[in-house]
Amino acid sequence: MKKSILSALALGALSFQAYSATIDGYPLKKYSFFEEEIDVDLWDNYRTIIYSADSDRFQIVDLDVRTPHFIQLAGDPSKITGMCSIEHDKDWASYINGCRVLGGVDADIITSKDNKFDKPVYFIAGADIAFGSQNLGSGQDKLTRYWNNKTLSPIFKRLLDNGKDIVVLAPLDGDYLITSKLFEYIKDNFQQGDYHSSVIGFSYGGLIGKQMISHLEEQGVVHNIYNYISFDAPHKGANVPHSLTINFKRVQDRLSDILGCQWISFCRDGESHISRLLEQLTAGVAAKLLVTGNQADTYLEQTTYPSSTRNVAFSNGSYTGNSMNIPAGTELIEFKVDYETWGDTQYSVRSMNIYQDYKVPHYYTTHVFDNAPGSYAMSGIELDYEFRKEASSNSAFSIIKSNLREKNLTPTFIPTVSALDMNTSELDRGFDISNANTPFDKVYAVNGKNLRHDDFSYHADSLHYEINRKESHTAALIAVLFLM
Repeated sequence: MKKSILSALALGALSFQAYSATIDGYPLKKYSFFEEEIDVDLWDNYRTIIYSADSDRFQIVDLDVRTPHFIQLAGDPSKITGMCSIEHDKDWASYINGCRVLGGVDADIITSKDNKFDKPVYFIAGADIAFGSQNLGSGQDKLTRYWNNKTLSPIFKRLLDNGKDIVVLAPLDGDYLITSKLFEYIKDNFQQGDYHSSVIGFSYGGLIGKQMISHLEEQGVVHNIYNYISFDAPHKGANVPHSLTINFKRVQDRLSDILGCQWISFCRDGESHISRLLEQLTAGVAAKLLVTGNQADTYLEQTTYPSSTRNVAFSNGSYTGNSMNIPAGTELIEFKVDYETWGDTQYSVRSMNIYQDYKVPHYYTTHVFDNAPGSYAMSGIELDYEFRKEASSNSAFSIIKSNLREKNLTPTFIPTVSALDMNTSELDRGFDISNANTPFDKVYAVNGKNLRHDDFSYHADSLHYEINRKESHTAALIAVLFLM
């Protein structure tokens, strides 16, 4: 019975047919690609699934039946959760003891208006910035967020109008292995011809792209990727004001100490809110990427560079050494948390020397991360706005004073030395952009100022140059040979 079930599944009980939509007139197909572990009787079965959002159809890409495990994953059918395709496969649901998703990635394929997918540029999305007004994409998928970015959308459209095709990849859990599988699937099943590809990894996507290509190389896959482009990625870690996290933790501890907090609505709601903020700043991706993250020392060491591609890095931070010159200890904002049970307590957010707290596996002799040359995720004005918004909605929270608008205009998120993976122990020294000590073949940064992390406008022409570099050089070579 087991064999017949697996055969039926493998032969396509979940049929697949894609229908296309458009985005601003460009043909668009939307997919999800994921791995699931299903338990049929006593056997583990690992399936790789591609799902077309346009036609609401699942297709089994790969099926791997492994040794008996004698333990059910989830005997209760109600525990079949997530994206498991078996939820949609009612014919076989009664035979399934359990199912769980191991990793996944969403893909949006946008073709030039000839609707011929032959010249792909892969854009690997970054992680969400969860705290504050930069969480602009709440309720939107990754494609919508990036397409609506007024500095990135013109770059996409320019590439599309020049015959390139865009593939936006959004790994759900930062899983480069399933991202690698999806890249291979798209290349083998969708791409027409053997034109080379470009891979652009933005922010955390820059690390995933680096891992993905290196993995393909280790597996001996002929990927035909010409260039790996890292855009403002935290190769040496990212930063948020460390004092912000410390003070959120103090507020959480204070609330958790209040006897009966769970029975007092304002206390319970406040503790829940501050716990969510802390989780966003200390767990998951944050733990791997922040300079204070407890997993950064191991994760960042594991991201090796591909050897067969032209590797290029862009930083949205300055290369001239400019910073805000805020000394460690400068008070940026002071706020008050006043709960009736405990009375009034004041907290201060300051620019801090975090020498004792940084966890990244890179030694720095300068430690004022908050104002080092580098891109910023939120301006001081936006942080000030978020604090004041919190105060207006929470009667137990109030602002005593704020210097965020004047003193911390662009707090550093991705230091320039991190985005370019520079071999230096100092964060705030200028360097020669044409002769930078870095593992990249070419690096780009900003002359004399720091830009927002998701601003692509300054480097737009350089991005187009790097993406088109191979064909430009080939065309020049042909022209020279012709003249000879």
